[in-house]
Amino acid sequence: MARSDIAAIGALLAAKELGLRVPEDVAVAGFDDIPESGISAPTLTTIPQPAREKGIEAARMVMHMLDGAAGSHIRLPYELVVRESTRRT
Repeated sequence: MARSDIAAIGALLAAKELGLRVPEDVAVAGFDDIPESGISAPTLTTIPQPAREKGIEAARMVMHMLDGAAGSHIRLPYELVVRESTRRT
């Protein structure tokens, strides 16, 4: 699991250079769901970031903090987009 799809695509390239097969020898997944994720070879399993929702929640948290409320944590819904770079077990 890479921190970003760009890093995961780099891992795909590194695996290929090392002679490793994805997903047979190693599974690779990223985080972002950038357009390149759907056209990489193999296509990349990823978790999309809900940018709009993150922005809304961040603004809401700042407004609450400005009102003197303590900081809080939230969890946004997410989905796993399964593509060719991982195997289902």
